[in-house]
Amino acid sequence: MKDTKKFILILLITVIFIFSVVKYGSEDYVRLSREIDIRINSVLAESGIGDENIVRQLTEERKSGSNKWLEITKEIKITRDAAELFQKLESALSELPVKIDYSEKDSFTVFKEDMIFLRLRVVLSDSKRYFALIIIDDFGISDSMLEDFLKLGIPMTYSILPFEKKTENIINILAEKKEAYFLHQPMEPERFPEINPGSAALLLNMEEKEIKRIFEKNLYSTRSPVGLNNHMGSAFTKDKVKMRELMALVKSKDMIYVDSMTSPYSVAYKIALDMGVPALKNDVFLDNKDEEEYILSRLNVFKDRILQKGLAVAIGHCQKKNLPRALEKAIPEFKKSGIEFLTIEEYMKIQESASSNI
Repeated sequence: MKDTKKFILILLITVIFIFSVVKYGSEDYVRLSREIDIRINSVLAESGIGDENIVRQLTEERKSGSNKWLEITKEIKITRDAAELFQKLESALSELPVKIDYSEKDSFTVFKEDMIFLRLRVVLSDSKRYFALIIIDDFGISDSMLEDFLKLGIPMTYSILPFEKKTENIINILAEKKEAYFLHQPMEPERFPEINPGSAALLLNMEEKEIKRIFEKNLYSTRSPVGLNNHMGSAFTKDKVKMRELMALVKSKDMIYVDSMTSPYSVAYKIALDMGVPALKNDVFLDNKDEEEYILSRLNVFKDRILQKGLAVAIGHCQKKNLPRALEKAIPEFKKSGIEFLTIEEYMKIQESASSNI
């Protein structure tokens, strides 16, 4: 009887032990799978590979005998050879009880015995790069929507009107965040004075000395802009003499000029280049109508223009309430197409490089 009880006790202990080992082991492999995924994602993020680069991702539960684990499949799109990335991934997993195989140049596998925890496949995308510059005009009249644009998390260039009630506040916020900005220089439009660009505007009837006085006064109001673009100016930017007078001043200040293209007959961009001023011109106005669907359609035009040309400039306006929301929706699509958003300084370097290769 005692032997029987002893046998039953030993058997019970053995069963409990086996069950505990199996249960612990199963949980360990699931945890291990998750730890692998965390470390892989961390390396990808550090390498600048985000959600927009993921072509396919799948997580499946697997079971073999007493073992349970997660099998994770990822397919990512990158623009460079994967060898360096695979070495970083191997280093990140070196402390874990797994084996790694990347003998094939486009595949990285993490496994243990017959359990595959991760299959990572890389696809080399088109090596051509695409660039976007977005300028947001009219800051200074209001500062209520600045935060809506800043929190979008992409570089933008903010263009500030001089001597407006919120000009100083906008500049302080942007300076604190080390954001570059423009002087949004008012210029004479068609149908002036019916359409009034304000007291800080450059007008066609002004002498060269007056243009210089107003321009320098506006620079003082906006402190340290890296460049300028025209506010209105459909008449002024058509005048070769006045644009030469202005571009001489812009060049003396080592500033960038962006032609807002408020007139299809503008000579501003061409004269700027002729006089050695770093210059760009607007490709797309985003928000002539403050309607989300309209702005999204214009963003599609902008994206298509970038994919055709390699880079492009768009202008929006800070008072258009639907613009931040439309941008928030469109930005992931731009990134999926491989488009990078740049600061004005970064964009100018790309533009100069592209021009030198022509």
